[in-house]
Amino acid sequence: MKKVLVVDDEPMMLMIAKRSLSAEFVVVSAGDGDKAIELYGTEQPDLVLSDLLMPEMSGVEMYEQLTSRYGAGIPIMYMTADESDLSVLGGAPYVKKPFKPADLLARVKEVLG
Repeated sequence: MKKVLVVDDEPMMLMIAKRSLSAEFVVVSAGDGDKAIELYGTEQPDLVLSDLLMPEMSGVEMYEQLTSRYGAGIPIMYMTADESDLSVLGGAPYVKKPFKPADLLARVKEVLG
């Protein structure tokens, strides 16, 4: 079973994402970018699903630190309520918040192939 690391500073969003994905994926979660970077090293997920806008470190900043520490090619997908400047995603896939659980699951399955 593939593993997804979900990163979001909002506990409710973490819970919704975990419930949406746990039937088909192993789900681990982190409430901030620092914890996610630490967990990535131990969990080696197949996908990082991250909130874009978080207080301490944005999803993009977290991804930059992940790739500098663990190498390029880490699969990333973002969750965001703000679609005003999607160019910061560098073409990475995303899902708009709020999302329906079935839509999140379908998008993650699509990204993981």
